[in-house]
Amino acid sequence: MLKHFVGNEQELDRATSLSNIDSRTLHQVYNLPFEIADDIGQPAGVMCGYNQLNGTYSCENPALLTTYLRQEMGFDGFVVTDNGSQHSTAASLNAGLDQELSLPLYFTPANLHAALDAGDITEAQIRAAALRVVRAKFANGAFDHRASTIARSGRAGERDDRGGEGCDQLIGPVERGSCPDLPKSGRPLPRLRWRIR
Repeated sequence: MLKHFVGNEQELDRATSLSNIDSRTLHQVYNLPFEIADDIGQPAGVMCGYNQLNGTYSCENPALLTTYLRQEMGFDGFVVTDNGSQHSTAASLNAGLDQELSLPLYFTPANLHAALDAGDITEAQIRAAALRVVRAKFANGAFDHRASTIARSGRAGERDDRGGEGCDQLIGPVERGSCPDLPKSGRPLPRLRWRIR
């Protein structure tokens, strides 16, 4: 996953920042690292930035996501938001955004149906976006192996009734013994403090 595409060069107020970048500078300075990373790494996805680029939010910028990323660079993976970087339903999908990260606010069934009913988007666009996401997951083996489960006791080598390995068997280089006992109450786990050796 390459991120944040593009011109998202600051952390302070990044959700409200405006990056005004002329075409030559955009292509030769800001986009070049993404082109190199795409050529060498062939990433499955690109994460659009929080910022506005020349007055349009990156996640709903067709010049950035469709014209430059897909047509000029030839990127065929999927484009995903970062948490909170999406600002619309139809404008984002029309620009080339494929997936909203985490709990959707804009790419919900209700919002997508409303945009369909209004004629702002098409079913073909939704299918194309979903295909890019799923195709990338299959191509990169996301469905090749059964997901590991952690033993309820969290003790090394133990298996739970679902056949999963113990926590200490899964954490690898993280210090052994840092796995908590998993609660049987159904309440969420406490926040873990991992210590890397």
